[in-house]
Formats: sequence, structure tokens, C-alpha cells
Amino acid sequence: MISLVDFKTVLGATLTTNPTHSVRNLAIVGAYNDASATLPTRPADWIDLYTSSVSTGSLRLSFKYTTSSSDSFGTWTNADHLFVSIWSGSPGRIITPIYHSVGTGTSTSMSWNAQPAGTFNSGADDVGVLLYGTNRNTTNVLSAAVGSTTHIFDQGDGVAFQTVGKYQVGRTVAWAAAGLTLGTSSAWRTVLITLVEEQLVTASEIIDPLSHSMIR
Repeated sequence: MISLVDFKTVLGATLTTNPTHSVRNLAIVGAYNDASATLPTRPADWIDLYTSSVSTGSLRLSFKYTTSSSDSFGTWTNADHLFVSIWSGSPGRIITPIYHSVGTGTSTSMSWNAQPAGTFNSGADDVGVLLYGTNRNTTNVLSAAVGSTTHIFDQGDGVAFQTVGKYQVGRTVAWAAAGLTLGTSSAWRTVLITLVEEQLVTASEIIDPLSHSMIR
């Protein structure tokens, strides 16, 4: 089963305290640069899930698999805010993050779009969703429930922007659109990511395409 091990947030480009993690955990970073079309940089060992460069704020969501209990999470130059989450699965399983959709708007209805049809992995051991969002306002309450998700964090600089994260595991159907009602907003963005837990296939378990038998 997918579990949220730990998370950290910081107003800046470098974490002051690293989240708890161990070998082969999934780490996901949300790096946000407010009111700028300049993307936060990505350290070399990370893989992008989603990037967006717009004048109201640039966002980079990236992931990696940790190789120890003392991994570095690097500096994400130009980031005004960092969110780092750590995820673990059952023994012998690996969690794959999959980007599905982004929503944008300037209304007071901040919504995470529905998961596209045909993309729910019903054969997985576990399926979860991670909701990440940014909002160019500081007066809204972002901790309210969205669907059946659990609130992870909401944080802002107190001047210009807010960010938010929520999640749910153990899903049996695709995510349907849901969101928050804002008091005010000048520009918001939401990103939907699914977390899929499946069996980890090792090199000794690769199927031989000629004999159709397992190589051991």
C-alpha cells in the first residue's frame, strides 16, 4: 500500500531540513517561482513530471527514487517555494508517478480536473492521487476538503502567493473533478498526479521473449 512517509516545505530554493526517507522511496518536488516566467532549475538526478513557464508564475514538478537514507534534495534556483514529499510502497513494490492534467483560471473556483478516461490502472496493487496547486493570493483558506483527499500542507509568502498539496491512496476509481471555493484569486493553477504501486521487476525476472520462460 502507498504511504506518505514525510514531507517538507520551505519559502526558498533549498530545504533547511530534509524529509525522512530510505532506499527506493519515491520523492516528488513541487518548485514554484511566483510572478515570473523563469522556471526553477532542476538538479541533475531529477526527472520532470510537469513544467510551466508563464508570467504569473512558473512551476516545475519533478521526481526521483532515493538511493539512501541521506539523499540530497539540491537547490532549485529561482524557486520561491519548495514542496518535497516522500512515498513508500509495500515490500517488492515500486510507485510510479504519472502526470494527468493541469487546470488554470482566475475565477474563485479552483478545480483539479478529472483524470482522463481510460487511464485508471485497475490492475495495480494500489492507486493514489497527489493534488498540487498554486494561487496568486494570500487570503484564501486552502485547507478545506477536496473530495476524499487528506490535506498535506498549504503555505504562502504572506504577500503574493499560496501553494497547497493534498492526497488520497487506496482509490478504486479514476479521480473526478473537484476543487475549492476561493474568496479571491488573480490566477490559480492545479496539477493532478496519480501514484501507481506495482510489483518491482528485477533483472533476474525478465521474460525471455524466445522461450517465454522466466530467466533466473
